Amino acid sequence: MKLYIINPDNGQLVTPKDWQKEENPTRANFVVIENNDGTRFQMSKSRIADGARLTFDDAKKKAAEAEIDGYSGFNLGSLDNWASVYEARFIEGDMDLDGVLKLIGGDDLFNWCWVDRAFQSYSNAAWVFGGNRGNLGNGGRLSTYYARVFRAF
Repeated sequence: MKLYIINPDNGQLVTPKDWQKEENPTRANFVVIENNDGTRFQMSKSRIADGARLTFDDAKKKAAEAEIDGYSGFNLGSLDNWASVYEARFIEGDMDLDGVLKLIGGDDLFNWCWVDRAFQSYSNAAWVFGGNRGNLGNGGRLSTYYARVFRAF
């Protein structure tokens, strides 16, 4: 697993080690997580809606409408995306995801966030992910949780 930062000037991927040399590293808005199978996705450094807690449907709508640094087509992140986010918090040797988010001025991962998937068997609930311990749970669609945006890269 590897982590990158998207340079907002040119869209190029930069390693966290190289991004540390930037005069203003907090201007970056995304982390790219590359899984061991080579698949990549980008995740926003911050929670959407100015960090407000949202219902599931509002979070999905805000994610779909988001446009950041010219990127669009976002969602709330799949179960697999969130599993990778948790795993990236414990990368050894290089800077882990918590360190990268701190470098670019992002929000921590310690709160429950919506996953981009409602329950199939119970339409009033959707998945939520707790980044602190990697817990997966369910929340009523009218409950409010935080949200981040994701997209394939």
